[in-house]
Amino acid sequence: MTRETTSVVMSVWNGGAYLKEAIDSILDQTYAPIELVVVDDGSTDQTNSIIRAYGDRVRLLTQDHSGQSVGLIAGIAVATGRYLAFLDGDDIWTPDKLARQHAAQADTRLEAVFCLSKQFVSPELADAAGEARPRKDVLVREFAGCMLIRRPAFDRIGNFDPLSKTAFVEWLGRAKHMALRYAVIEEVLHHRRLHASNFGKIFSEERDKSLLAALRLQIVRSRSGGRDEDDPLAQSD
Repeated sequence: MTRETTSVVMSVWNGGAYLKEAIDSILDQTYAPIELVVVDDGSTDQTNSIIRAYGDRVRLLTQDHSGQSVGLIAGIAVATGRYLAFLDGDDIWTPDKLARQHAAQADTRLEAVFCLSKQFVSPELADAAGEARPRKDVLVREFAGCMLIRRPAFDRIGNFDPLSKTAFVEWLGRAKHMALRYAVIEEVLHHRRLHASNFGKIFSEERDKSLLAALRLQIVRSRSGGRDEDDPLAQSD
C-alpha cells in the first residue's frame, strides 16, 4: 500500500542550541515519506546555517521575526502532504512516532491522533536538575508536537491565530468545539525539553494573557451549546 506524505512544519526563532536534535528526530522517523518545512522566524543565531546544512532534505522558509504562529501559517501554506504534524525546535520525537500514529489512523473515523509527552530537563541544566525537574514527567494533555492530523481535517477546523502567543491552545479549543474526531495513543512518543529559554519562562506574562484569552473564548463556545468533549470518538461507540 502506498504511504501518504506527512508534512512536518516547524517555526523556529534563535533555536540553534537544540535545533539539530529536533530536526534529526524528524528525519530519522521509521515512517516515510516525510516533507519537512522549517520556517526561520528572523533568527540572529546559527539557526539558518543549521537548517541549510541539511540541503534538500529540509525546505527552508525565512521571514522577519513575526512570531511562531505566523511562521507555522507560512509553513502550512506550502506544505503538500495529506497529513500535517508539528514539532517545536527544542523538542524531540521517538523514531516510531509517526509510524505508530499512522497505524492508529487505520481507523477511518479518526481525523487526528495524539500521543503522550514526557518532559525532560535539558542536559546543560544538570547542576540545577532538582529545581528544574517537573512535578509530572508524563503529560496526557495535547501538545501540537503530539498531533498527527489529516490535512482536510485541519482545513475544516481552520488555521492558527496569527496574533496568538499560544495559538495551539486556541486552535485545540476550536477543534473540540467543532467535534474533531481524535484519539490518544497511551505511549510516550514526544519529549518536551525544559530549558532556560522556554517561552513560558522568558515571556510568562504574554503566555498567561494569551492562555486566559483562549480560555475565555472556549467558555463562550461552550455556553453557545457547542460540543467540547475530551474524546469525541467515545461518544459514537
